[in-house]
Amino acid sequence: MCRVLFSSAAESAIMESEMQQGEWRDCYETVGKLMQCFLFHHFLIAEEIFFISSAFYYCLMDIIYLPLSIERFFKITLGHIDKLGDYFLTHEVYIGDIYKDRWF
Repeated sequence: MCRVLFSSAAESAIMESEMQQGEWRDCYETVGKLMQCFLFHHFLIAEEIFFISSAFYYCLMDIIYLPLSIERFFKITLGHIDKLGDYFLTHEVYIGDIYKDRWF
């Protein structure tokens, strides 16, 4: 269940990333929503919050200064999301019960 939710969020972010360069603001907003989901829920252990938030920050800086690196950003980000998904599955955390109506 966790993997499905993470996959749908990631898919949404990827779809936004395929826009023309002038429309990338929408992409930033989508990624921001995805990041907010992780940071909003404090049930994540501190190391993982730092891990994913720092990855978002540095990759977003790369996008701002070098737009062609957006593919690199999503590869790194999706890798972290997949690791978090594995963490939840391993620890039998059911995301559906935690997020309830808070999923964007």
